[in-house]
Parts: sequence; C-alpha cells; structure tokens
Amino acid sequence: MDLITINMDNFSEDEIQQCYVKLQKEITLIHKKNNLKKQIIKIMKVDNNLVSTGVLPQFQLNKHAAMLYQSISQSLAHFIINDLQNILVLRLLKKEQPQFDKNEISRLNKYCSDLLNESSHSSNFIRKKYQKIEEQLYHYIEKNTQLNLDAFIRFRLQFYIQELNDVVEYAVEEYISDQQYKEFMSLLKSFVFTQEYKVPTVHIIHDGENDFLILDDDLKCLDHDDTNNEIYDKNFDDLIITKLVSLSPQKIVIHTRKPEMQVIHVIEQIFEQRTILCKRCNMCEKILSNYRKAQK
Repeated sequence: MDLITINMDNFSEDEIQQCYVKLQKEITLIHKKNNLKKQIIKIMKVDNNLVSTGVLPQFQLNKHAAMLYQSISQSLAHFIINDLQNILVLRLLKKEQPQFDKNEISRLNKYCSDLLNESSHSSNFIRKKYQKIEEQLYHYIEKNTQLNLDAFIRFRLQFYIQELNDVVEYAVEEYISDQQYKEFMSLLKSFVFTQEYKVPTVHIIHDGENDFLILDDDLKCLDHDDTNNEIYDKNFDDLIITKLVSLSPQKIVIHTRKPEMQVIHVIEQIFEQRTILCKRCNMCEKILSNYRKAQK
C-alpha cells in the first residue's frame, strides 16, 4: 500500500541518498517507540523518488497514518535546514547574482553559511524555524500522497526562501563593500610608496579610545589644522590616515595600549614595514602622563 511518494528530480544522487537515510532512521524509530514487533511501514528508493508504503495487514491508516506524517515531516524539516540550506543558498547566488565568477560564488556561499550559523545560535530561533517548516510539511502530507520536494520548498516555504535571500543580499553588499575597500587600500598604498619621505619619524601617541597625539622626531606636536594636535572625531581614523599620508614619514612609531584597534591595523596595513608598535616605553609614559595632567 503506497502512502507518500517524495519526488526529488532536481536533486543530486547524494542528496537523495541523504534524505533516504534520514527517512529510514525515522521509520526505524517509529517501530521502536511504539514497540512494534512487525514492520508496518517501509521506505524505498525508486529512481528519484522516495516511496513510503504500509505493510498490510499490519498497517492501519486510521491508527498509524498520523505518526507516519509526523515522522516524515520532522525528517524532511531537518533535511531541508541541515542538508539543503547551503545548496539552496548556492542556487540563489547563481540565479540572482550572475555577475560573480565561480570562486566569488564559493566565497559568498561560505559567508552566507557563517551568517546563517551565527543567526542560529539561539535555540529558540532554531526551534521556531523547524516547527514552522515541519507544520507546513505535515499539513501538506496529510492531504496529498505526492510531494515534489523542490516545488514544495519554492512555493510553500517562501518565508524560508526569503530569509535565505535576505542573507544573500546582505552578504553581497558586504562583499562588494569589502572589495571596494581593498581596492581603495591598494591604491592608497601605491600612492604612499611612490611619495618621497617628508619627515624622518612620526610618533603617534594613543591615549584612551579616540585620543591621539601626532609628534615629530623631537617630540613636538605636528600641526593638525584647528584640532590642536589632538585628534578626537567621529571620523578620527580618517583624520589620522590623511595626516600621515600628507606627512609621508619614513618611520611611524605607534605608542598604544590597544594595538587591536582598527585604526592601528589600518596604519600598519598602509605603511607596512615603516611602522613600529610600542606597547610601553619611557617616552610614551612621560608624554601620556603630561597629557593626562593637561586634560585635568
């Protein structure tokens, strides 16, 4: 007695096999949980179809159908989220973002996967997503004996596809922004290294989050427009970089207690071997001490 046929024409042999194994495990669990000594349900792989059948006379539709529908719905929900999610994202990338080459698509797919994993850290979020997909599957299966899995995902799980598409769009925006940033940094580095040195050494004294002092080799403040040599602005990192590029120093000594700050990394990235990182020395201790006194 054929019960439910799951058509998987648009999936690979490996994906069909993965789904088949999951369904087999669910069918086995049905028998164990209900202490069924005789087999009442079978699952078979026929070409690209997974066919569940009731073994007569043991199988009784009014008694066993609900547990079968629930098990298949749970199994398919897990399969869609755990096994097909990256494949569905890859399809969206290829369809909606044809401007990217194979390597870029691969990197974007990896980034999307990371984003989805981050958003899934909440167990409550995961549970709700599983439940919603499982409910959609159950309501469909209890009324239909044929399930085209690809069509079901595209048309019945549009909320899920939209979620994936939102992640894809965000990933693409971030990727383009990152590429533009890398291109800008490359141009800036090229410009910096074609300049002649204007000063031998510049000292950057960093105190606190956004407070920086720029000093020359004699530890005298270098003019910085109207900021009195102290840079603290919502775009302070841009101001520092602009100042350093205009000074074109042969060597930059960065005195900081927070070398992990983004602006520090950017300076090191642009000026490379010209930069020296100082985490603590007599000179910066003295300057910072005087600076703090002046701020009081």
